[in-house]
Amino acid sequence: MKYSNAVRLLKKYLTGKASVNDVLKVDKWYAQADEKQEENPQKINGEVKERIYQNVVSTIHKNKAITFYKKPFLQVAAAAAFVLVIAGIYILKTQTTADKNIIASKIIYKNDVAPPAKNKATLTLADGRTIDIDSAGNGEFAQQGNIHIVKQADGIIAYKGDDEKQIAYNTLTVPKGSKPFRLKLADGTDVWLNVASSITYPAVFIGNERKVVITGEAYFEVTHNAAIPFIVKQANKDLEVKVLGTHFNVNTYDDENSMNVTLLEGSVNVTNNQNNILLSPGQQAQVNKNGIKKINNADINQVMAWKNGSFYFDGASMQSIMRQVEKWYNVDVVYKDDINYSFVANISRDVNVSQLLNILQLTDLVHFKIEGNKITVMK
Repeated sequence: MKYSNAVRLLKKYLTGKASVNDVLKVDKWYAQADEKQEENPQKINGEVKERIYQNVVSTIHKNKAITFYKKPFLQVAAAAAFVLVIAGIYILKTQTTADKNIIASKIIYKNDVAPPAKNKATLTLADGRTIDIDSAGNGEFAQQGNIHIVKQADGIIAYKGDDEKQIAYNTLTVPKGSKPFRLKLADGTDVWLNVASSITYPAVFIGNERKVVITGEAYFEVTHNAAIPFIVKQANKDLEVKVLGTHFNVNTYDDENSMNVTLLEGSVNVTNNQNNILLSPGQQAQVNKNGIKKINNADINQVMAWKNGSFYFDGASMQSIMRQVEKWYNVDVVYKDDINYSFVANISRDVNVSQLLNILQLTDLVHFKIEGNKITVMK
């Protein structure tokens, strides 16, 4: 079987989408690998670096914080360049005290960092005033000209009223260590802003376009208006996304290798300098200094995981994972060793950082140390 086909089969297996025949195939691989390890462990561990961890167990959290799979995970290695770790965590229908003690004694952290307990977003008004959104009461909490800024019962910030004479720009900022925030613009467009991100926008749209400027990452559900296109621009860069009405995600974090625009519904035109590309649903534009690259089958689950409250790693490098950890938990990450492996897992964002690290550390491919607000990554 081709490597690409094998990876697709394993993904279906791990996400519960495999057919009976698919499950039988994976079970057969598992049994064959187990037999080979017993016959010639040096070959397994040395030439192809394939190990089967039979002691990987975990308790099932009541809040389903972690997605559990049916088999101990497999480590599939291809030379030293790329290793895909299929993180399959063994399900036990009934957990014994002994099982729990195994986990409890396997990894112990003296320190821990809890996930964000509240939203720490701030709103900067056109006159320079800064408002802590979490401390603002429900109802109207600010006014700019004829525009009323309201905090709804569900915590969403919305703009009401109209003012054709004055353009007042506001900036919403969501820092590290905060929950994402939802904003409803004056035209009815909904915006979800990820951590370490900001959006600058007019309190009311005037003229022949609706333009906003972002840093970091945001998801948009744009209100359709064929006469007035909606434009998203990345601050201090040439990336621009132009739409009429659609659902899409924009990731422009400076520490990522590319700026990514992923379309879920409708159509968007992505422009960078003189290059532009039209996306259809399910496609992604990856923008970097070399231009724009179109990806036809974007991993929507991975792109939207932050909005849906989870960490979703599908062949993610340790550096990519820890960049998310830094932003979500507001911690500093340092590397004692290079970890040249990639990981697959689906974990709730509502867990302490130690629970996330435990899942990764159970692979025995990486280990962590938490010291206050610093996490050290090592072999």
